[in-house]
Amino acid sequence: LINVTTLSPLHYQGVRAMAEGATHDNYRLGLSYYGLLDSRLGMSVSAYGSFRGGYFRNNYNGDKADRERLGSLRWKTAWRPVDNLLVENVASYGHTRQNGYPYFFEDTDEINYNDTCFYKRTTFTDGLTVNWSTPYFTLASITGFQYVNDNLTLDQDFLPESYFTLTQKQHDRSVTQDIVLRGTKGGYSWLAGVFGFYKYANMNAPVNFGKDGIDNLILGNVNNMLPAGMALRWDQDNLFLGSEFTMPVKGVAVYHQSSYDWRNFSFALGLRLDYEHTALRYRSHSSSSCTMYRGERPLGSVSVDIDDSDRLSQHFSQLLPKFSVTYNLPHSAIFASVSKGYKAGGFNTQMFSEFLQQRLKQEMMGNMGGGQGGRPQTVAEESSDLVARLVNYHPEVSWNYEIGGHFSVDHGRVYSSFALFMIDCRDQQLTMFPEGTTTGRIMINAERTRSTGGEFTLGYSPTPRWAFNLAYGYTHAVFRRFSYNGSEYKGNHVPYAPSNTLYLSATYRQPIKSTLLKSIGFTADMRGTGEIYWDEANEYRQPFYAEMGANIRFELPCGSLDIWGKNLTDTRFSTFRYESMSNSFFQRGLPVRGGLTLRLDFMSL
Repeated sequence: LINVTTLSPLHYQGVRAMAEGATHDNYRLGLSYYGLLDSRLGMSVSAYGSFRGGYFRNNYNGDKADRERLGSLRWKTAWRPVDNLLVENVASYGHTRQNGYPYFFEDTDEINYNDTCFYKRTTFTDGLTVNWSTPYFTLASITGFQYVNDNLTLDQDFLPESYFTLTQKQHDRSVTQDIVLRGTKGGYSWLAGVFGFYKYANMNAPVNFGKDGIDNLILGNVNNMLPAGMALRWDQDNLFLGSEFTMPVKGVAVYHQSSYDWRNFSFALGLRLDYEHTALRYRSHSSSSCTMYRGERPLGSVSVDIDDSDRLSQHFSQLLPKFSVTYNLPHSAIFASVSKGYKAGGFNTQMFSEFLQQRLKQEMMGNMGGGQGGRPQTVAEESSDLVARLVNYHPEVSWNYEIGGHFSVDHGRVYSSFALFMIDCRDQQLTMFPEGTTTGRIMINAERTRSTGGEFTLGYSPTPRWAFNLAYGYTHAVFRRFSYNGSEYKGNHVPYAPSNTLYLSATYRQPIKSTLLKSIGFTADMRGTGEIYWDEANEYRQPFYAEMGANIRFELPCGSLDIWGKNLTDTRFSTFRYESMSNSFFQRGLPVRGGLTLRLDFMSL
């Protein structure tokens, strides 16, 4: 869970501003006002905007493939009608427009695709929080609403040829409600609550095949089976595969946790009962025709009209326990915990275009062979059974074990924390890109995985002017049992999980006695990541890489000015890699860059 809190106008009144300019035409602007209408009612209004010129160019049209424009507004109201009651509401609006995606084709080491790519999203969220405190308990109610309207349009083959494009338009509306009751008496504390949500989404995701896609992905296998001199040709220049979805999801959970302090020990026991129901109503449709030729002489045409629809549903329930014990010492603590984790299953909507392609081939071959009189209905029934079998993916369940602690010595000048963990996961949900000419991606379940590792942080401030920080994480995530489509992956690394993460920084701050400048600070840092495996077979990986950064901060009487640089060694690395139609694509990390960031804070007196 992520709890996002914003500055309250009841505690701060004034104006905050931020402006940033960086290399590669990157700019950010932000402005916030916090004020009181009376002693118990405050409001704040914030506006933010950014423009990213882009780092990578599409060689096909010369445009930057990762250009982005973003804007947002936020309005927060905080009201304390009486001392023990606080009501807060945050309403936010945001709009994002991005160019297509900077995927490099491995064979040419360049971005070069011909069809339009962009992502556009408009969001509105509203969160109402009510906190009521009494001498015996506190009651909190958190109500949320979210609206998302987005459009993902991309050249899905990312090649200069016209294979196929995807447009995915989605409207999401969701409501959440959480009620939490807390209480404390002596060494015993407890919390109990109920959580519910409802989400309703409509999605229209058509795939449009161009000439190269029709010839190679649709007709290629069919024509290879025909006698010499005969060929099947599509009558249109494109093939439209329509997919429309309605996806209602709802769920409810009740939970309780009790904690008890005894001497230096703290014990906590929690239990959560979770229920979720998800449904999918789909319609897959296509209308087209093709003609059989002997040489250049047409032999006959066949129309293929498909319109399939159905409703699928799944429901999940799970009981999730949690136990932890902590041993507290002055300025330090050691803990151990055991908990059960869970993620509900769902539906593979991106597989429907593949199902529809197979239906077209079956109908086309059946009609060309004269197999009428009931065959189309049989094919439709077989397709419906195939969808029911393959479109579902199952819930993911894990047991999580962790021990760790933290300590502070030398009057707080040295602070450290550590943790060792093991996650035993069954039916882990994993995104795969199927082999061969299959398009799209699919969510499947890996039978069993295990992740072990640890994290360590160390902070050292020998003097008020110097500060050193170290953070290191190690993860060994492997498949303990997993086979798919005849391939065995047992013992391989789980994709996308970095084996090592490292952060080092050193900061020096020099106070300055001046009316215009309070101090100057210098920071040097290093961030390291890797290795990362990109596929289940572990054929592709990103070795460990490091990025160097530096920052000079001028602390002003009413803010700060930062001069910064990132990836100063211009390290080249990949942040993502995948395969489509037996082609490999990757996305590069950002190159060397630098900029200026000005922050101003005019606090009311």
